[in-house]
Amino acid sequence: MFDFYLLLGTLTNIPNDGKIMSLYRIGFMTLILIFSIVPAVCAVEETKTLVEDDPEFVPIPSLAVPVIREGRVEKYIFLTVTLEMIDSDAKDLAEIYVPRIKDAFFRSLFEYFGSLRPGTTEVNIRSVKARLMHAGKRAIGENKIKAVLIQNAFEQDISIRATDAKKSQ
Repeated sequence: MFDFYLLLGTLTNIPNDGKIMSLYRIGFMTLILIFSIVPAVCAVEETKTLVEDDPEFVPIPSLAVPVIREGRVEKYIFLTVTLEMIDSDAKDLAEIYVPRIKDAFFRSLFEYFGSLRPGTTEVNIRSVKARLMHAGKRAIGENKIKAVLIQNAFEQDISIRATDAKKSQ
């Protein structure tokens, strides 16, 4: 770095004085600091304008997904989902295609819950959200859905078979 200042001094015909070199160093470091801070400040102002936009949400009618094992319904998973959309155009598109989105969600969740090991008692919300995001992108296209918001998730065990219920009557 010192060589740079020495070169700068020779190009500007300034004698190699320690005080002058210190001033050059301070000036150079100040310029570097200013140019490194300005883009960060501009980026913060830009994200503030993005956050200020009103979010666009599309509620999806409740999903009831049966978990079928060995030819019978073992339990039901009930989900309430809302989609956060990128903008109002994406919201309008999603509202038109709610049946398509719900079908894609149902198929994805039916496959996912059916593939879980028997005895799994917890719903992995992170995995479910990732699957729903992927299914939503397939249903209406890329860059439309900002986030999948799961409002409610619970499961209901089916402990009595239909044949057992008839015997008890």
